[in-house]
Amino acid sequence: IKVEIDGRSAVNYWSDGALVATPTGSTAYSLSAGGPIVTPECKCMILTPIAPHNLTMRPIVVPDDSTVRLTVEARNPYALAGIDNENFRVADGASFVVTKADKHVFLVRLQNISFCDTLKNKMMWGLDGRDATCK
Repeated sequence: IKVEIDGRSAVNYWSDGALVATPTGSTAYSLSAGGPIVTPECKCMILTPIAPHNLTMRPIVVPDDSTVRLTVEARNPYALAGIDNENFRVADGASFVVTKADKHVFLVRLQNISFCDTLKNKMMWGLDGRDATCK
Protein backbone atom coordinates (compact mmCIF):
# COMPACT_ATOMS: atom_id res chain seq x y z
CA ILE A 1 0.00 0.00 0.00
CA LYS A 2 1.55 3.22 -1.19
CA VAL A 3 1.06 6.04 1.32
CA GLU A 4 1.28 9.74 0.47
CA ILE A 5 0.96 12.46 3.08
CA ASP A 6 0.05 15.94 1.85
CA GLY A 7 0.96 14.98 -1.71
CA ARG A 8 4.39 13.61 -0.84
CA SER A 9 5.42 9.97 -0.95
CA ALA A 10 5.81 8.71 2.62
CA VAL A 11 6.06 4.93 2.69
CA ASN A 12 5.14 1.77 0.82
CA TYR A 13 3.68 -0.65 3.34
CA TRP A 14 4.49 -4.21 2.27
CA SER A 15 1.86 -5.72 4.51
CA ASP A 16 -1.49 -7.46 4.67
CA GLY A 17 -3.08 -4.02 4.85
CA ALA A 18 -2.94 -0.61 6.45
CA LEU A 19 -5.36 1.28 8.63
CA VAL A 20 -5.97 4.89 9.47
CA ALA A 21 -7.26 5.65 12.96
CA THR A 22 -8.19 8.63 15.07
CA PRO A 23 -7.03 8.94 18.68
CA THR A 24 -10.42 7.54 19.72
CA GLY A 25 -9.82 4.50 17.51
CA SER A 26 -6.21 4.08 18.58
CA THR A 27 -7.12 1.70 21.42
CA ALA A 28 -9.08 -0.61 19.15
CA TYR A 29 -7.90 -2.19 15.88
CA SER A 30 -4.84 0.02 15.57
CA LEU A 31 -3.53 -1.07 18.98
CA SER A 32 -4.08 -4.74 18.17
CA ALA A 33 -2.12 -4.24 14.93
CA GLY A 34 0.84 -2.75 16.84
CA GLY A 35 -0.13 0.94 16.72
CA PRO A 36 0.38 3.39 19.57
CA ILE A 37 -2.15 4.43 22.20
CA VAL A 38 -2.96 8.10 21.60
CA THR A 39 -4.80 10.27 24.12
CA PRO A 40 -8.12 11.73 22.90
CA GLU A 41 -6.84 15.32 23.16
CA CYS A 42 -4.23 14.78 20.44
CA LYS A 43 -5.10 16.26 17.05
CA CYS A 44 -3.74 13.52 14.80
CA MET A 45 -4.31 10.47 12.63
CA ILE A 46 -2.47 7.19 13.06
CA LEU A 47 -1.34 5.08 10.08
CA THR A 48 -0.67 1.48 11.10
CA PRO A 49 0.48 -1.36 8.84
CA ILE A 50 -1.35 -4.66 9.36
CA ALA A 51 1.05 -7.62 9.64
CA PRO A 52 3.94 -5.86 7.87
CA HIS A 53 6.28 -8.11 5.88
CA ASN A 54 9.31 -6.12 7.04
CA LEU A 55 10.25 -5.27 10.63
CA THR A 56 11.13 -1.70 9.68
CA MET A 57 7.52 -0.92 8.70
CA ARG A 58 6.18 1.05 11.67
CA PRO A 59 3.11 3.15 12.47
CA ILE A 60 3.18 6.85 11.62
CA VAL A 61 1.38 9.64 13.49
CA VAL A 62 0.47 12.70 11.39
CA PRO A 63 -1.39 15.94 12.15
CA ASP A 64 -5.16 15.68 11.75
CA ASP A 65 -5.20 18.38 9.08
CA SER A 66 -3.08 16.16 6.79
CA THR A 67 -4.36 14.61 3.59
CA VAL A 68 -3.48 10.93 3.46
CA ARG A 69 -3.73 8.99 0.20
CA LEU A 70 -3.55 5.19 0.25
CA THR A 71 -3.07 3.43 -3.09
CA VAL A 72 -3.53 -0.32 -3.42
CA GLU A 73 -0.67 -2.18 -5.06
CA ALA A 74 -1.89 -5.79 -5.03
CA ARG A 75 -0.55 -8.96 -6.57
CA ASN A 76 -4.10 -9.82 -7.62
CA PRO A 77 -6.55 -7.93 -9.83
CA TYR A 78 -8.46 -6.84 -6.74
CA ALA A 79 -8.13 -6.34 -2.99
CA LEU A 80 -10.52 -5.81 -0.09
CA ALA A 81 -11.00 -2.48 1.64
CA GLY A 82 -12.68 -2.30 5.03
CA ILE A 83 -14.19 1.08 5.85
CA ASP A 84 -16.05 1.53 9.13
CA ASN A 85 -16.78 -2.18 9.43
CA GLU A 86 -17.97 -2.61 5.82
CA ASN A 87 -15.90 -4.51 3.26
CA PHE A 88 -15.60 -3.57 -0.40
CA ARG A 89 -13.88 -5.25 -3.32
CA VAL A 90 -11.58 -2.73 -5.04
CA ALA A 91 -9.42 -2.94 -8.14
CA ASP A 92 -5.65 -2.99 -7.96
CA GLY A 93 -4.52 0.63 -8.17
CA ALA A 94 -7.54 2.01 -6.30
CA SER A 95 -6.82 5.08 -4.18
CA PHE A 96 -8.43 6.33 -0.99
CA VAL A 97 -8.06 9.85 0.33
CA VAL A 98 -8.48 10.34 4.07
CA THR A 99 -9.05 13.78 5.56
CA LYS A 100 -10.62 15.14 8.70
CA ALA A 101 -14.33 15.84 8.34
CA ASP A 102 -15.68 19.36 8.60
CA LYS A 103 -18.25 18.25 11.17
CA HIS A 104 -17.48 17.13 14.71
CA VAL A 105 -19.03 14.23 16.57
CA PHE A 106 -19.51 14.61 20.29
CA LEU A 107 -19.04 11.43 22.27
CA VAL A 108 -20.08 10.69 25.81
CA ARG A 109 -17.41 11.72 28.28
CA LEU A 110 -17.77 10.18 31.70
CA GLN A 111 -16.94 12.48 34.57
CA ASN A 112 -14.56 11.66 37.38
CA ILE A 113 -12.57 9.10 35.39
CA SER A 114 -9.59 9.98 33.28
CA PHE A 115 -8.40 8.38 30.06
CA CYS A 116 -5.33 7.11 31.92
CA ASP A 117 -7.47 5.56 34.67
CA THR A 118 -9.56 3.81 32.02
CA LEU A 119 -6.39 2.46 30.37
CA LYS A 120 -5.00 1.25 33.70
CA ASN A 121 -8.23 -0.62 34.43
CA LYS A 122 -8.75 -2.13 30.98
CA MET A 123 -5.10 -3.02 30.38
CA MET A 124 -4.54 -4.09 33.99
CA TRP A 125 -1.49 -1.85 34.18
CA GLY A 126 0.18 -1.91 37.57
CA LEU A 127 -1.02 -5.37 38.57
CA ASP A 128 1.72 -7.67 39.71
CA GLY A 129 1.01 -11.24 38.65
CA ARG A 130 4.02 -12.49 40.63
CA ASP A 131 1.94 -12.39 43.81
CA ALA A 132 -0.71 -14.77 42.47
CA THR A 133 -0.48 -18.34 43.65
CA CYS A 134 -0.80 -21.26 41.24
CA LYS A 135 -3.84 -23.41 41.84
